[in-house]
Amino acid sequence: MRGKFLVLAGATVLLSSAVLAQGTHRKEFNRTVAFEPEGYLTLETYKGSIRLTSWEQSQVEITAEIEPGEDVSDDYARRSVEATEVDVWGSGRSVRIRSDYDAVPCEERFPWPGCSKTLPYVHYLIRAPRKLNLRIKDHKSEIDLTDLEGRLELETYKGTLRGQGLAGDVRLESYKGIVKALDLRGRVRAETYKGEMTLEARTLDGPSRLDTYKGAIELRVAATQPLTVRGEIGRRADFVSDFEMAMRALGGERLEGHINGGGPELEINSQRGTIRLRRR
Repeated sequence: MRGKFLVLAGATVLLSSAVLAQGTHRKEFNRTVAFEPEGYLTLETYKGSIRLTSWEQSQVEITAEIEPGEDVSDDYARRSVEATEVDVWGSGRSVRIRSDYDAVPCEERFPWPGCSKTLPYVHYLIRAPRKLNLRIKDHKSEIDLTDLEGRLELETYKGTLRGQGLAGDVRLESYKGIVKALDLRGRVRAETYKGEMTLEARTLDGPSRLDTYKGAIELRVAATQPLTVRGEIGRRADFVSDFEMAMRALGGERLEGHINGGGPELEINSQRGTIRLRRR
């Protein structure tokens, strides 16, 4: 079948294909577009997986496999996969990728009346320049990111995110998900609602922030890392630290303390959650 082709004026497409595997109800997608280092890459997807790694080419290589959702009929599996597309817009300084479910048909599922859709999974394998501005907005995917640097904005709803070697301005947001990011460098801003985050920083050299509501965040830093810790810990929240620091109240539930003489600011805020500051 013919793959969907959506590219804005002026874009350069080097390779584009989408093939429906016969008898398996799976569709493969491949496209490579020109992309400048430190450009803007955006990905929006619903469920499946994302594996994004860096390479030395001034291109973004996008490979995706689309497979049916669970507990659907053979006919609906085929039709839903055929209707799911991967849209790609732009090239050069800006590339946007989106899992497009707009044409997925309804399925009659007795005894529930009306339109019911079971969306397929989209599994991405993407390679891009290491230095970039990245934004991922996801719902229920497994995300794996390796060796990236820049402004990295990562948002997942009930998904799993693993990061290794992320640097720059790293922003992590999770709703009821699990995040594990190791070898972080630069600035980190992490927020979770009823989720769990484990973060390990090689170094923090700028303002960072941890926020949780009914969730847990653990940040591991070097024993020699200087920090100035400020924030607000609610009466039903916990803050645990491996570091010796004299804490002083700033009024209300706000507090301040210094680690290794003080350094980049780490703001912590929790209401009915837990924040742990550990030595790595």
